[in-house]
Amino acid sequence: MHRKNHRSRGGWSLIETAVLMMATSAILSVVTVVSYGLLRLQSTTRKYDDARLAVRRLETMLRTDAHAAAQATLQDAPAAKPAADEAQPVLLFQSAAEAISYQRVQRRIERRVRRDNKEIRREAFLLPHGLSLSWKLSSTGGVDYISADFERDAVAENQSLPRYAWRISAVVGLDQQRLEQNRTAP
Repeated sequence: MHRKNHRSRGGWSLIETAVLMMATSAILSVVTVVSYGLLRLQSTTRKYDDARLAVRRLETMLRTDAHAAAQATLQDAPAAKPAADEAQPVLLFQSAAEAISYQRVQRRIERRVRRDNKEIRREAFLLPHGLSLSWKLSSTGGVDYISADFERDAVAENQSLPRYAWRISAVVGLDQQRLEQNRTAP
């Protein structure tokens, strides 16, 4: 008698394995591209948020100092430094013995507190690349204002960050004005 062997073959053919490998590589490629895009977006967002937080911190300090100041002046920037690295410094005089200066040095703004011609405190606010800064002093109706304008062009560093601008404005001597108003109020 002749016996037939009806054993089925288990496993996959070479073509089935190749198709599976191609499909897996295509899925991994898509996942890689999407992951890279998400990481770039996160990096861009972090840069923007870091810049925004640094400016917010600076805004709080500048307003506090300006409100407590008796006088504000703009000084000429030193000629030894390039104009792009160092902006015109601002001096806020709290009293005859104490002055606070804000000055841009490369990518940061330095806040220095001097008392009796000795530096007693220094802080730095790191800013992103391509951010321009301009200080303005103005007076309206006997009230002095100081403002700092920050602007970044999208083409300055790369196209991924949007063009943005911030303005910090503060009244110089606001605390002293309030104190005088409280003294004269009945």
